[in-house]
Amino acid sequence: MVADTQSGPRQVLLAEDEPIVRDMIQMFLHSWGYCVFSVRNGREAMDFAEEHQGEIDLLVSDVTMPQMGGLELAARLKAKHPGLQVILLSGYSHTQFVLKPEWKFIHKPFLSHELKAAVEESLKAKGDPCFLDGDEPSTFVSRSGS
Repeated sequence: MVADTQSGPRQVLLAEDEPIVRDMIQMFLHSWGYCVFSVRNGREAMDFAEEHQGEIDLLVSDVTMPQMGGLELAARLKAKHPGLQVILLSGYSHTQFVLKPEWKFIHKPFLSHELKAAVEESLKAKGDPCFLDGDEPSTFVSRSGS
């Protein structure tokens, strides 16, 4: 079981529009001991977060999804839940976007150990007050294929 000062497993909100990818990530996260809530897009993730009674420790989200993408989702959830950790995923090799420094990025396709390392690192940082005020400079991410 993956836990620290809270009781029970860490809770992960997974937002991914591709069913095969969503199922694979959910399977990995469950096998590592996390409690996973899966949704198909950012709008469903926002709806879930509004209704969910407990804390959500980590958001794992695709960047490009219908109705609301991962960047907007992460920013909106982070504004309401400053302790939320964020991992964004994208398979687009020519995409450019801006990440907050505390957010993690994984390029698809990825290996399970890459996801596991990002999840563990994100949750280890959870509660670190140095990233909660939102005043840090952002990180620019550019992925270009060869």
